[in-house]
Amino acid sequence: MITTSLLARAQERSYIFDGYGVNEGLSQNSILSIMQDQEGFLWFSTGDGINQFDGYSFNEYRANPTLKKDIQKQKGNLVYGSSGRGRAMINIYGIGGTRNYRFYRDNRRQLLVSHNNGISLFDRYRNAFRNVFEDSTYLNEYERDFGEKFKILGEDSTSLYVWRPLKGVYVLDNRDYEIKKLILYPAAYQRNKQAPVSAIKDNGHIWFKFTDGELLRMEIATARFATYHSYDRRPAHL
Repeated sequence: MITTSLLARAQERSYIFDGYGVNEGLSQNSILSIMQDQEGFLWFSTGDGINQFDGYSFNEYRANPTLKKDIQKQKGNLVYGSSGRGRAMINIYGIGGTRNYRFYRDNRRQLLVSHNNGISLFDRYRNAFRNVFEDSTYLNEYERDFGEKFKILGEDSTSLYVWRPLKGVYVLDNRDYEIKKLILYPAAYQRNKQAPVSAIKDNGHIWFKFTDGELLRMEIATARFATYHSYDRRPAHL
């Protein structure tokens, strides 16, 4: 459910709320990620597709494996919500993944979406997504059925850093999205099948957090790792 607010009277701080849910065109009430693009549209990723909201109506973007990759075939159908408010929703098929949608806006203000099959880029002139990085393989049943497979951590002048929790970090060219290199976790972590629960990019480093409180820091320039524990004063380099 999305709730928007409007300040009615500044002195009394009164608010008017308007709620949006499935009856108003939202594909599902469970919101996973939110982003506002350069044109002011709000984007919502849900467990059942991606929604674009212009303040009045929703456009919905979904995966459709039966369609060809040709972006010209990613056409939409106009349907109407059942709320009686007259809000229209356009279904547009063609996004490359089926779940775990996460938004990222790059330095060129392009909207990227990571998902279970890779990364898709939104073409605002054609109002459609196109796949720029594809990987439909799975490391195990958990990654296939439940786990978040890809997440964009950030970028620099030439590279896009994409985290795959069960494997490591993909370094992609941020122009053509080809893989430049794949940085795996240290050998000890691979042997013990340890996977981080979260990761962030902080300037020249990527930090990984594990369930036991351990932190793993990767220096991007050298791909060198260091571990930190709550009881350590100095990191251990791997």
